[in-house]
Amino acid sequence: VDGERRCADPVSVKKAHVDVVFVIDVSTTMGFVLDALAREIEAVDTEVRKHDDTPRYGLVLFVDDVMVANGGRPFASITALRAEFQRWAAFTSSNREIHSAAYNVDWPENSLDALYLAATRFKWRPSEDTLRLVVHATDDDFGEHGAVQSGQPVRHTYRGTVEALKRESVRVATFAAHIGGQCECADVSPGWVTA
Repeated sequence: VDGERRCADPVSVKKAHVDVVFVIDVSTTMGFVLDALAREIEAVDTEVRKHDDTPRYGLVLFVDDVMVANGGRPFASITALRAEFQRWAAFTSSNREIHSAAYNVDWPENSLDALYLAATRFKWRPSEDTLRLVVHATDDDFGEHGAVQSGQPVRHTYRGTVEALKRESVRVATFAAHIGGQCECADVSPGWVTA
């Protein structure tokens, strides 16, 4: 129809490999997610291995600052990845930033820089034969480039982050809260659940 934007139906192409990068908010309220991942990672791996018997896993962590775990390289084993989930679950009780002793004193977290770095810094296998998947978990909203959160500058915009993910052929599954913030009553769904 005139004036409507139409997209071609996507073509489903089975890929030989699966790379999964977990992009996880490690602020104070997120310990339960990391605990659950530590308990369930073998079950996740069993399901992924139905599609690829040599899956690769990475990890990007964020509060207001961001860390690409293991230098962006895949973890050598599920045991090593589980240990990282357990370590960061314990970290959440500190209410600290990742790279400093500074406290996390605000409620937006830096999902955008974490997603951008997952797209651009993980050692993905070639997109031609690899399903590249990010599993993103947060219970808060985010700031964009120009915002300073707990003293940490946000470096990327929503649009720029989406463009980087698309350019690198990375699919994202986001698990996000609808309600959060300082009062645990603010709508934190825009960008994750709503447009």
